[in-house]
Amino acid sequence: MELKPVYLLAPAPEPPRVSRRAFLGGMSTVLLGGLAAGFGLGRRISPRRSPVDSRPETVDRAVAWARGVAAGPMEQLVASRAAFLPVAWANPEDEALWRGVDALVERALTLGENEAGKAIARDLLVCLEGSRRYPVEIMERLVRLGR
Repeated sequence: MELKPVYLLAPAPEPPRVSRRAFLGGMSTVLLGGLAAGFGLGRRISPRRSPVDSRPETVDRAVAWARGVAAGPMEQLVASRAAFLPVAWANPEDEALWRGVDALVERALTLGENEAGKAIARDLLVCLEGSRRYPVEIMERLVRLGR
């Protein structure tokens, strides 16, 4: 009987695995680094725009529409006041728009205590809250009408 040597070999070692924590930490580091680099390069590469040029085209169209409504017939201005007043409020230096607001104030004060005058006054009060454009007496009359 012949004895042959037996060699015991250890199982092949597993390749090192990356833990979930290390993977997420590495990915978040790459993400934050990419964001920082993208922001820095984007600010450096992007063309500078003046504040006048940065207004979207839709805002210009809305202002043009509101100017047309302010210059148009009073019935159209009264009917579209819900869309007109926010545009006028957002452009306080535009005198053409504020002439339309002046016309609405006059219309509300002329109509007085009827429902149409009260509705116009309520809409105006929302737009003119905190405004110093009108004297206190007119604002008080609008408040009384709006109730």
